[in-house]
Amino acid sequence: GPVRHALLLILGLAVLVGLGGCHLGAKRLARAPERWIQEQGGIVADVDVAPRARVAWQAVTRERREPRLRLRVLAAPSLSAFAWPSGEIFLTSGLVDALDDDEITAALAHEIGHLEAEALSSAAPGFAGLASRAGSLSAEHRADLFGLDLLEARRIPGQAMVDMLRKVHARMVPGCATRAALEDRIRLLEATASR
Repeated sequence: GPVRHALLLILGLAVLVGLGGCHLGAKRLARAPERWIQEQGGIVADVDVAPRARVAWQAVTRERREPRLRLRVLAAPSLSAFAWPSGEIFLTSGLVDALDDDEITAALAHEIGHLEAEALSSAAPGFAGLASRAGSLSAEHRADLFGLDLLEARRIPGQAMVDMLRKVHARMVPGCATRAALEDRIRLLEATASR
């Protein structure tokens, strides 16, 4: 049902991040966003971090008419990004600080890809090519491919997605299962980009 779908979406998104360990507990992810936000350190008010995220947000969401989408930057040092089924997308200040502007845009495009998963599976107009390419791929790979298409539509090099994932990978705990999954995603993106 919808609750299971929401929990799976959030758990899938944690694969991108999780630098403090291999995973976030399902109990933590099931909490209401307001409480979870406070547990992450709250929303950032830093004048250097938030504007960079907003510029990337404007680049990735222009021409999209989806009022439910909302960007928030968490005051947390980890390199993390999350999308909630409500349409809220969270980046940590650590991620914003570690990435250049195109890479921030790539992280946002990936997270929007998770939120567009149903549109992909139903092959909505404009996504038919991606849906056929993404057929049996994991939710993370589908979000990556959606993100690449979104970047391309904004004339942002797809290499930004690979570079973003490499930076996240470099800060992950060695031996972590999500690190191996991230390596697979990077290889797939590199193979996709070389075609």
